[in-house]
Amino acid sequence: QSLGVASSERHRLEFTPAEKEQKERAKELYRHARYKEALSIGLGMMKANPNLINDYSMTGLLMYCYHKLSDTENALKYARLSLKMSPPACTHLEGKVHIATECAYKLGLYEEAMEMTRKYPEFKTGWRTSCLAVRAAYKIGSYKEALEAAQFYISINTIGDFGDLYVLEIAIYSAVKTKQYEMAFRICKMYLKQKRTLFVLQMATALAGKFGNSEAARGYKTEAENLERQIDSGKMGVGEEMVDDEEEIDM
Repeated sequence: QSLGVASSERHRLEFTPAEKEQKERAKELYRHARYKEALSIGLGMMKANPNLINDYSMTGLLMYCYHKLSDTENALKYARLSLKMSPPACTHLEGKVHIATECAYKLGLYEEAMEMTRKYPEFKTGWRTSCLAVRAAYKIGSYKEALEAAQFYISINTIGDFGDLYVLEIAIYSAVKTKQYEMAFRICKMYLKQKRTLFVLQMATALAGKFGNSEAARGYKTEAENLERQIDSGKMGVGEEMVDDEEEIDM
């Protein structure tokens, strides 16, 4: 099932006085991190009035509750429903887009996660969603989109302190796959200012050699060999995430 994208049937239902009171109580509980209680009220309202499934604010409330409770499948279910009805000017639209993208990614629905960033490109510039867009694009082999999203991420990290270095690894790999070697080398150097990893040192070695910078290539190669020896001897771990570079890259 694909993500519901804002349709022409956007609307918000009229609530009865009792429903308004219940909804405000659920929102108050949510604000105080009492997510299970807020969810229970919301689901009770839905059971009493099944038409509330068509109200974007109600489905949005359930989405947020399920997300806080780490119920990814139900969070995505209600994100789809809420986004289908949400108007373009909806206050919490960016949050819904991010949760939908994050949940789809966590469930391995990478094409669906990318569909979300394509439908709402204005939110891809946010650092959280741009990271997810990079990862999802890489998972489906869309290296051009991965690199574009990575450039958003890089552009908003003006101080050069990148919280998600795996995104930069993907950016380097994607730049090489799309033959944008100068960009790949530039991102390698950004990455190496913050951390030394075998993958990036090996890529920097190859790229420096490609540009005829033999001195830099020798330096990166020496560092890579030293790091590899440390990894082999067990003195240093490889790290949890690393771009799968088994596929040969033509440079």
